[in-house]
Amino acid sequence: MADIILYSVSPEKYFACVVSILKSEGKGRRVIYVTTNKPYSQLVSMLKTHGISAESFFFIDCITKYTGGRIDPKATNCIFVENPQSLTVMNIATVEALKSIDGSKMVFFDSLSTLSLYNGQQTMGQFSHFIISKLRTLDVDAVFLSIESDIKEDEMKHVASLVDGVRECK
Repeated sequence: MADIILYSVSPEKYFACVVSILKSEGKGRRVIYVTTNKPYSQLVSMLKTHGISAESFFFIDCITKYTGGRIDPKATNCIFVENPQSLTVMNIATVEALKSIDGSKMVFFDSLSTLSLYNGQQTMGQFSHFIISKLRTLDVDAVFLSIESDIKEDEMKHVASLVDGVRECK
């Protein structure tokens, strides 16, 4: 049975929490890392600095193309989505990545706060409901991140009602 957790993260501890969560929740699993915050190249470098090998990761990067960043042609473990508003493409990429990876796996979604900046509240609510329901039908564990000061209280309550637990990372 899928275990889906929402982490509320303080802005000051954001990346330290990302590292901590990945080391604990992602240990021994393949991680599909959906990023709306940091470009693939920066994430790989930052993870390496903290002793996390990106070899067990598959990235869905929703920010590099949008910001006009350089796409690494050697990035075989990444799909570059046009922008954080391409929710359908993001969903399809996530599901296809999950289906192509064998063994124990999880989705790490960074972050709902950024997604809410690019999409309206209703759209984000529909997206959250769909992707969480899809992860449950595929029986895949997931972690969703939300920067506590950047998401509206009613949006947070909606997502919290869909997940199995809410944890704080400060």
